[in-house]
Amino acid sequence: MNQVIAILTNQQQVGLYQLATDVKLEVLFEFCQQHDFQLIYLDGTTITNKSEFLRTCAQAMEFPPYFGLNWDAFEDCLTDLDWLPAKGYIVLYDQPEHFAQSEPSEWATALEIFQTAIEYWQDANIPMYVLLKTNSPFFNTLGKI
Repeated sequence: MNQVIAILTNQQQVGLYQLATDVKLEVLFEFCQQHDFQLIYLDGTTITNKSEFLRTCAQAMEFPPYFGLNWDAFEDCLTDLDWLPAKGYIVLYDQPEHFAQSEPSEWATALEIFQTAIEYWQDANIPMYVLLKTNSPFFNTLGKI
């Protein structure tokens, strides 16, 4: 857990990570309160396809009613977030392997969009982290914390 907080505190290491350690939501929430970050939690136990992923993201990130439930709209909203102002964003996606394994090409698109959003916010000097909480070897290509 200390390694996670260290990475979040050092905003030069923004990015997409696989959480190999156990993380407590209370500790992340406390960090977010102290640093004026938004914590967005995605429960992946019920996400097995693109539609469920987009609906869950829309709800968790409080997307506006005009959100179109497609990849372009997801990217547009993820790189806007005017309705969710913060000094930084942490997306904690618990058990992403359900979606990743059932629809690998759609999952790849989701990862690309997350990476685009991370870069967009980094250019605006606002850190964004996407933390994938899983022990699945499916994610071995990502940095681990």
